[in-house]
Amino acid sequence: MIDIWHCNITGIYSSFEAEGTANKTFLRGLQATDEQGVMQMTSIFPGWYSGRATHIHTVAHVGGSMNSNGTYTGGTVAHIGQVFFPEDVLEQIGEISPCSTHNLVRLKNADDRLWSSDGVQDAVTTEITPLGDKLEDGVMAHILIGLDLTADYSDDLVSGVQGGWMPSGGTPSGNRFNVEWWISGE
Repeated sequence: MIDIWHCNITGIYSSFEAEGTANKTFLRGLQATDEQGVMQMTSIFPGWYSGRATHIHTVAHVGGSMNSNGTYTGGTVAHIGQVFFPEDVLEQIGEISPCSTHNLVRLKNADDRLWSSDGVQDAVTTEITPLGDKLEDGVMAHILIGLDLTADYSDDLVSGVQGGWMPSGGTPSGNRFNVEWWISGE
């Protein structure tokens, strides 16, 4: 089960009391993988906030179960990470509305403390495929992440180690998505 969340265009996350979104679950979701470990989701292109490059949080849960009410329980966390985007694509997207109206200067990947640590840049940066003649038509982002299914980072997810801190609203419920991130000029 893959757990994904990111901020909106203005850098706001759902499920945070401090941001007034404690009871909201926008741009969060859980998606099961298929037999080969592949999953797909559809979302908007993420925004950014002060001190961080544009990114998407990822957590891989294993050994739990999906409940009839759409929540996921049990199991362990085999992966906590963040996915980044190629800098040249981010520069182009920054020229497109509504991104071009963002009041904060976007931090470049190379200046982000997580992207630049431990030489893992290539492992956490997506490949981007345009879905049309221009980026406003949408993009498909894809990435391959290897997992050690015997690892257990469950305590790190709760404590915030490795960028896995969860907001006070708790883990998101089982929204269904499809992995093609898109951006719209509307």
